[in-house]
Amino acid sequence: MKQTILETFPHINSGKIDVLPWGAPPSSEPPVTREAGRAAFGIPRDAFVMLTLSRLSPEKNQQLLLDALYSWEQQRSFPSCPMYVLLCGAAAYMQGARHEAMLRAKAARLRKTKVIFAGHVYGPRKQEAFGAADLYVFPSKHESYGLTLMEAFQAGLPALTLNHAGAAAVMEPGFGAMTTSADFLGALQRLVSADLPAIGAAARDYAAARPFAAAAAKIAARLK
Repeated sequence: MKQTILETFPHINSGKIDVLPWGAPPSSEPPVTREAGRAAFGIPRDAFVMLTLSRLSPEKNQQLLLDALYSWEQQRSFPSCPMYVLLCGAAAYMQGARHEAMLRAKAARLRKTKVIFAGHVYGPRKQEAFGAADLYVFPSKHESYGLTLMEAFQAGLPALTLNHAGAAAVMEPGFGAMTTSADFLGALQRLVSADLPAIGAAARDYAAARPFAAAAAKIAARLK
């Protein structure tokens, strides 16, 4: 955003623009265990679970994950354990219904992966989704800030994301992978075989050190 402002108004002193990332939002809901989260969605305990959390809209690009899984299913390297995708979010007002229909058609092609269209989740249901997951997938084409990435980190989840400004503001090399569309499947394959609990623990510590309250305090200090 700072870069856009300076490109649009080049006469502005860049030193007068501060960029303050939001950080991790507060949650009034307690975390949910892996067992409880999976039971809530009817997912087997031995499954590998990928979670997406956003409205169903073209720019959110959930089809990238479904297409990658379809390609992987044709390979011998596809995991033998049950594979699940928790696709959370309701159809957006603009182009949402058409996008959801496309996602459902792509999900129907999958023979070794179960896709659960969980709809809009919030409160305890959102915590159940985080608890059930092994990996947070953030395939958006662009974002202003990776807010749901920070929520996933709070829950101790590593992440797979495309390389864009919103993700780059949040992601660190040790929290998963930030990749391109061309290498999305390769990055997914590498993460599935990685030590995800250890990666998620590092992400959780990162989020815990960056609460909303800290960002709010910085804003308040600048307004004095």
